[in-house]
Amino acid sequence: MEITIKETNHVVELNLIDRNGINWIQDFVGNSDGFRPGGIERNASGQYFATAEEYAWWNKVVSDRQKLDERVADLKEGYGSEVVDAVLHAAGSFDLEDEAAAFHSALDDFEGK
Repeated sequence: MEITIKETNHVVELNLIDRNGINWIQDFVGNSDGFRPGGIERNASGQYFATAEEYAWWNKVVSDRQKLDERVADLKEGYGSEVVDAVLHAAGSFDLEDEAAAFHSALDDFEGK
């Protein structure tokens, strides 16, 4: 997804790609209430805009989530989806910016790291 930084008009990318090559960034941001005034905004032409600060926040959250998703996919191949999903479910709920770190911690405990 291309986002124009409001302060500079610089165009940047934000992507979240699964193992099948599908970029599901719009679903992730939308399901996380990111498309809103003061968040990532969309104009009538379909262009996305955000402040530099908002983009930096989303970029970190998405990067952390990408790494988590890759780790989860690897673990599911070894332990099965039900086992890994149970570990993640037992970890609880967290603010979006803390979720990946909390899930990594739960997976570390599961793997004995």
